[in-house]
Formats: sequence, C-alpha cells, structure tokens
Amino acid sequence: QTFKYLTQQKGVKPEKITLGAGFYGRGVKTVGTAALGAQTAKSTQNFSVDGSHFSAADFVNWGIFEGCPNYAYLKNNTSDWTRVWDNNAKVPYMIKGNYFLSYDDAESMKHKADYVVLNNAGGVIVWQVFGDMEFSGGVSYSSANKLPKAGSVKTELLDALHNNMNK
Repeated sequence: QTFKYLTQQKGVKPEKITLGAGFYGRGVKTVGTAALGAQTAKSTQNFSVDGSHFSAADFVNWGIFEGCPNYAYLKNNTSDWTRVWDNNAKVPYMIKGNYFLSYDDAESMKHKADYVVLNNAGGVIVWQVFGDMEFSGGVSYSSANKLPKAGSVKTELLDALHNNMNK
C-alpha cells in the first residue's frame, strides 16, 4: 500500500524506495485467544533502554528479547506454537494461547524479494542481520586474538533474499 501510494500518487521513483525486512519477531500478549486483529493486553513493562512503559510486549515467552526475539532463536524455540500463514500479507505468524508472534521466514522473504524485483524498488534494508545468524562448528580466533570466527554460519533469511533478488 505505501509503496503504491509513494510511486503512483506522490511520484517517488521506485528505485529510491527500499523495503524493510526484520530478522526478528514481535511478540504480544492478547486479551483472550491470540488471532489476527485480537485486542492486546497491555501492562507496565520494564525495558532495558527506555525504562517502564505501558506495552503489550510478550515478556513471558520472549523476556530476554523484551518481546522481540531474533529469528534464529525463535525458529528453534517455537515447537509448541501454531504457525499460521496470512495469504493476504504473505507472511507467517504464530499463536500459543493468548500470545501472538509476528515474524518473517524464508518463504515471506522470497515474497519480499520478488516484490522488490517486480516493482524495480531500490532494494532491501535489513534490521538486524545478526538475528538471522546461526553459528556452529566451534569458534577459532585470529592470530591477533581479536575477533572470534565460527566454523559455520547459516543465514536462512539473508540467503532467501539474495537468491530471489539475483535470479
């Protein structure tokens, strides 16, 4: 909607617009059973940077992330959640009782990449790429002992964007 508004009604050139892609989820608590459009249940939460705020952020399931778990973490810690596909928005979401989690996965990233290519948009901006990285294979250090290096790094979302934008 916003892309069409900017290009068709405001005359912004498509190549000047980048599409945002979050490599994290956003969890909220709802009033009653979680679903699209469900009313959120707000309470005072203590955020590490901003202090106390009235928010629906899901601190029960995603407290260490203040309601916004990294993709690499959430995809390995949601086995008891139900995944649902929103065919209108072309994105998944998950529900568990009265908790709702919106996020992107490889399938939705492919749709975003296709949209960028088909509409000649400027590209994609990612926040934050670290959220997609799964490290394995042990850690080694350079001779200067400055930065650790993982034996293997898997980037499912970044790969989906890259592969679909460079067909």
